[in-house]
Amino acid sequence: MEDCFYAYGRVISGTISSGQDVKVMGENFSLDEEEDVVVATASKLWILQAGGRFKIQVDKAGAGTWVAIEGIDQSITKTATVTTVD
Repeated sequence: MEDCFYAYGRVISGTISSGQDVKVMGENFSLDEEEDVVVATASKLWILQAGGRFKIQVDKAGAGTWVAIEGIDQSITKTATVTTVD
């Protein structure tokens, strides 16, 4: 069994797709100084069920969905905001 970490959060607006490049803005991000920003790829998306015991891989997740994102966790220390690269 492969161990990995997921970034877990709710899609507030729009959609997120597997393989999409996203901008990860960490805790120290500010509009004045973009020092805590990393561009990463959301390699896989998962919907967790039964308290995280089971996971269902999905290609995309829309607004209102709680989703686990694989591939962006290395730049997150505690909390972050994930948005499109644009």
